[in-house]
Formats: sequence, C-alpha cells, structure tokens
Amino acid sequence: MVIINKPQRKNDIPPGWGEDQLSNFINNAIQNSYATFHNLKAEYDLLKNINNIFEVLSDNLSNTPALIPALFFNRAHAAFLHAVRLVISGAIYETFVLLRNCIEHSIYAFYVNKDKDRQEIWLRRHDNAECKSKMKKEFRNVKIFDYLKINDEMLYIIVLYLYETTIDFGAHPNPAALFSVISQTTEENIHTFHSSYLVDDVTSLKFGLRVTAQVGICSLKVFQKIYMERFNILGLSQQIDILSKGL
Repeated sequence: MVIINKPQRKNDIPPGWGEDQLSNFINNAIQNSYATFHNLKAEYDLLKNINNIFEVLSDNLSNTPALIPALFFNRAHAAFLHAVRLVISGAIYETFVLLRNCIEHSIYAFYVNKDKDRQEIWLRRHDNAECKSKMKKEFRNVKIFDYLKINDEMLYIIVLYLYETTIDFGAHPNPAALFSVISQTTEENIHTFHSSYLVDDVTSLKFGLRVTAQVGICSLKVFQKIYMERFNILGLSQQIDILSKGL
C-alpha cells in the first residue's frame, strides 16, 4: 500500500503577511487563484474533474503488483496538482516546467511497468558511476518514446506533442516562452521591457489552463494502460473519454 501525505490546514493570516515583497507576491498569486476560480469556472471545473480521477485511482492502488509505476503515479499526480496551483495564479511560464515533469513521470511508469530489469537499472542509478551511466543510457528519451510508440502510436503522438509544447512554452528557456510574458513600452525614445511574473491576460491564461488539462488527461491515459482493469472497474475509462471531448 502507498500512503500519500496530503495535510489539510486552515490557518489565520499571520501578522505581517503581505508586508514584504515575497509574501506580497505569494498573496497576489493567491488572489489571482480566487479570480480564476470565479471567472473561469468551466476551465477550473475541468481541472477539478481531472483531479478527481487522479484521486480515485490514488485511493485504489492498494495491493498493486506494479509498485514502482504507482510511485511514479504519485509524483505525476503531485506535479499536476502543483501545475494547477501555478496556472490558476497566473504563473503560466513556470507551469510548463511541472507539466513536463508530469509527463515524464507518466512515461517512465509505462516504460518500467512489468520490466524488472529496467526497474533495477533505475533503482541502482546512484550506486556508482557505472550504474548512473547505465541508467542514463537505458532511460534516454528516444528509447522511452519509441517504446510508447510501439505499444500505442496514437498515444505516443499525443504525448510527444504535449511534451514538445511544454518545452516550447517554459520547460526550457525558449523564445516562444520568454517573449510570451514580455511586453514593451516606449516613451521619449526610452524602451522599457516588462516581464510578467503573474500573467493576467485572459487569452494566455486560458491557453495555460487548456494545456494543463490536456497534460492531466494524457497522464491518466498513460496510467490507464498500466492499470486498465482498475480503470474499467472504477468507471474511470468512461470518465476520461467524457472529459477528453473538446480537448
């Protein structure tokens, strides 16, 4: 059984909170999250429903023989949750780092599932330099993606597209990502560049919310291939099909 620690707290705002630059930034992110929750209800509800599927599967992984994939599932779910936390606050650029992380944990799980040799190679990465080199060679992206392609070409196409999207828009420091959060003003021949840490542009926000939903569904589809019987028994396969429409 895998026990997941998700503490629930409700603390009063402490004295001095919001009076320094760091806590003020965090407070602005929280306020933005409230605004997204209220103003973009359909987009938020989609993410909520995707997370509900993660939660149901998480609660029903007891006695699974696929233990290592289950550990990867936990981190994929956590990455999705933290990506949602960032994107609804307007931290769109940084969201894509976590979305890539979510995808990688998902496809790693699929790659090692039912393959004890790969699991052993992964587990021994830190034993010594030789083990680390062996692990890096075995877990090259091209090998993992090729393995997915052999097993499900359509899913491979979707995963690769979303993986490249995360890299283009923030998981790597690429132009499309960097300039998406920069604006320029000119006054008296003085050019000023403004870099947004929290984006309030609705179009950009909706884009981030949409890709976050797509990655969440994509991750679940990968784990569906590992835990197909559980997905079907729990009715999760049908829920994924419903939530996928329009994405």
